[in-house]
Amino acid sequence: DEIVIDGMLNEKAWQDIERLSPFQSWDGTRKATHQTEVKFLRDTDNLFIGFIAHDKDIWAVKSNRDDPLCEDEVVEFFIDAEGGSESYIELEINALNAIFDLYISRTKGQYPRWNLKGLESAVYINGTLNNHSDKDIYWSCEIKIPFYNFVMARHIPPNKGDIWRLNAYRIEIENKIREHSAWSPTYTNTPNFHVPERFGRLVFE
Repeated sequence: DEIVIDGMLNEKAWQDIERLSPFQSWDGTRKATHQTEVKFLRDTDNLFIGFIAHDKDIWAVKSNRDDPLCEDEVVEFFIDAEGGSESYIELEINALNAIFDLYISRTKGQYPRWNLKGLESAVYINGTLNNHSDKDIYWSCEIKIPFYNFVMARHIPPNKGDIWRLNAYRIEIENKIREHSAWSPTYTNTPNFHVPERFGRLVFE
């Protein structure tokens, strides 16, 4: 069935697939206190990302495209469609549905004015945003990215068996304490998500 980008992940397609394995602290020493459920879907033209961020106190203040969202609570995805760890796309989103996107080349640096084209996203909040007096449950998001953005991929659209490298991360802030968690821990001494060698593998069916 068609995915309606409303942030709610209530289509049957989302229910029929497994989530990524539980997030861990960035250094791999423990299971994340605040869990994040992430799923991926694809059709002929698009990659879909859906996630649920469990959160007792949902807040966000950055609202413009390419604001420094890492200062808020945020979920991040790094996608290397070529699979060689040379370049990758960084995509961040917060509970206000603000987007930060960036193209990064390890040899040529960052392209800060680069934006994903045709991207659609929506956030659903089960709770109240920026209200510290009550207890929230989660915020969820749906993201649709046209495959034509991934110009370094071997095939557009991907063929069955194509492998991309990617990772999923989260920054959660509670009582001014920041928790950095990841699907595939980076095992760095300090929180650092820019470790392509630690990206997991997305295999297309």
